[in-house]
Amino acid sequence: MVTDSYFPVIVSNTLYFVFSTVALQFIIGLGLAVLVNRIRRMRTLVITLLFVPFTVPPIATGYLWRSLYEPKWGMVNVFLGFLGLPTPNWLSDPSTAMLVLILEHTWAWVPFTTLILSAALQGVPVSALEAARLEGGIRQTGILAHQTSLAETRNIHDHNLHQHMGVQGV
Repeated sequence: MVTDSYFPVIVSNTLYFVFSTVALQFIIGLGLAVLVNRIRRMRTLVITLLFVPFTVPPIATGYLWRSLYEPKWGMVNVFLGFLGLPTPNWLSDPSTAMLVLILEHTWAWVPFTTLILSAALQGVPVSALEAARLEGGIRQTGILAHQTSLAETRNIHDHNLHQHMGVQGV
């Protein structure tokens, strides 16, 4: 296997695919996680709609993406033809096939990444953020400012819930 002349190409393509999809999933997933955590109304609906691509069986996803990139009647080429742009054979051309695979894999897994990162952002305690800010480790901007306000809201809610339930020491 290692002595096969195609082995370096296979390893290179695999590494390119893995690093591209993971980077895209993380960047898009983090952006969506921050947006989802900011939503106050209809949050459950947004999360449900966001998670739909992850629930589609892989065989259906494969057929969906194959039909989108069909050379003659696929929606992508129909749209490109309408704009007067060239319509490549996406899945047969080695220079575009990898791009299509990366886009499909990213589309399918971004919802899961968003869910995990959203949960992680919600789990950061206020005390850790405040300690890091006071020590000069972080600035109170962007995601961290949002995260601090989200954690404070959650702590106030927890405190009020414990008071309502008569729990002492909170």
